[in-house]
Amino acid sequence: QGKYLLFLGRLHRIKGVHIAIDVAKATNKQLKIAGNVASFGPEFEYFKESIQPRIDGKQIQYIGPVDDDQKNKLLGEADALLFPIEWEEPFGLVALEAMACGTPVIALRRGAIPEILTDGINGFICNSKEEMISTVGKVHEIDRKQCRRTAETQFSSGKMALEYEKLYLHLLEAETAGL
Repeated sequence: QGKYLLFLGRLHRIKGVHIAIDVAKATNKQLKIAGNVASFGPEFEYFKESIQPRIDGKQIQYIGPVDDDQKNKLLGEADALLFPIEWEEPFGLVALEAMACGTPVIALRRGAIPEILTDGINGFICNSKEEMISTVGKVHEIDRKQCRRTAETQFSSGKMALEYEKLYLHLLEAETAGL
């Protein structure tokens, strides 16, 4: 089991880092935040006004941008990745990266999350911040090896190549049938 909760990604409002902070505060868990802050504009203002004042360096820590090795270490040592997106995220690569490291994901039900996560198996799909808060205490029920297996079997490059091949063959058959 990990040592803390983790938020990983761009520190933009739609990514929900403010919700991740609320979840950590409500559960009295440490939260490590890693990712890029915008240099200017509304997203910079969001960070300066809504996030930075809540970073205390103890319970709420901002790590900054991280490289792949740092990301893997942070993910591997986390209790769970918080993925509180506030928009229809088309894929959710960070959630897959977490599962590849054996780390469960606690996410809001938005965008592709229901296609990536299996609730109760490799994380929790939540309908609200309150549900996210209540699932933090259940994260130990998730088998970290199953998280890794999901990433390997459903989202590996080999699986992707097979699915592309099926699609191309289907399109080729459809094109040939139309001639």
